[in-house]
Amino acid sequence: MPSGSTARAWRSLVPFVGQDRGIMLELFNEPCKKGDASIQAEWAQGMQSLIDAVRLAGGRNILLLDGLDWARIATGLFPLVHDTMADRMVLAVHPYRVGGAFDRPQQWQDKFGAAAERFPTIVTEWNATPTNGCTGKTMPTVALTLVRYLQSRHLGLIEWGIESTRGKIVKDHIDFEPTNYAAFTDCNDGSASGGGSLLANFPNN
Repeated sequence: MPSGSTARAWRSLVPFVGQDRGIMLELFNEPCKKGDASIQAEWAQGMQSLIDAVRLAGGRNILLLDGLDWARIATGLFPLVHDTMADRMVLAVHPYRVGGAFDRPQQWQDKFGAAAERFPTIVTEWNATPTNGCTGKTMPTVALTLVRYLQSRHLGLIEWGIESTRGKIVKDHIDFEPTNYAAFTDCNDGSASGGGSLLANFPNN
């Protein structure tokens, strides 16, 4: 969860990037806790300290705030924080699938879709590979259903990650051909499968 050291890091970084409105700042990657109002309050206190640190240091950037449970849960969070600048905060979501606990539209709607109907929201990290976000043999179907859900909610999608050996969005770093699921059979099947083509075609999947 965000801490004093996180705020100190932002106070050091903001002088270099804080005046560039073309740069968005994702304040804290994937707060891991989930739970009741006390956890939401802890999230809000930590995130508010980061918002205040960036603004007091002169940052004018759009601020991206990751939700709880590794950025899967955004519902109920935004009314708990405030910004001195209007319309400069966005909820950030990472909708990786976890077995049957996060792999269908109603679950996505409950965890972040409802919030996205009220507040600016963007998916700042996602992929589905045999070793990352895999749901078993159904992964290609679940991945397609997710991107269609995001499209129906007009949510932007940033895929992770071109530099990673696990986040396979391209087959190699020579031709940069987007990955697909043509060779996929199941989790850990050794194939270079991933959601690259889904990203390349987004939102027209």
